[in-house]
Order: sequence, then C-alpha cells, then structure tokens
Amino acid sequence: MPVASIAKREEILYVLGQEDEPIILDRHSPVLHLIQLVRDEAHRFAVTFHRARRKSRDLKSELLVFPGLVLPL
Repeated sequence: MPVASIAKREEILYVLGQEDEPIILDRHSPVLHLIQLVRDEAHRFAVTFHRARRKSRDLKSELLVFPGLVLPL
C-alpha cells in the first residue's frame, strides 16, 4: 500500500520510498485541494478524539475511590 505525507506549509507531497523526489503540485490543482481536505479531516478527527479522551480522564473524581458513594452527574 503506498504511503504519502504532505508538508503543511510548503504543501509538498512525499511518497514513501521516493523521499528524494517530492511531488510539487500547482497551488490551484484539484488534486492538491483533495489531499489538503483529507489531511485536514484526519487532523480534525485526531484532535476530537484526543479532546474526548482528555475530557473523560479529567472528569473522574477523587471521590470515586470511596465504595458506595454515588455522585450526581
């Protein structure tokens, strides 16, 4: 399976095994636009997942160590 990455500021595409020959697409290329959308969606998904994990971790109370204690939600 081919693997590629895109440099964020330069918008240069690097393909695994061909790192010494990066692909430079035109700034107005529909292919570059699609790759940017995929990258941005992957980042959005990762950030959302990380925030949800952090939120669930932070919501745990130290009072939960007491058996039988029921806390309101």
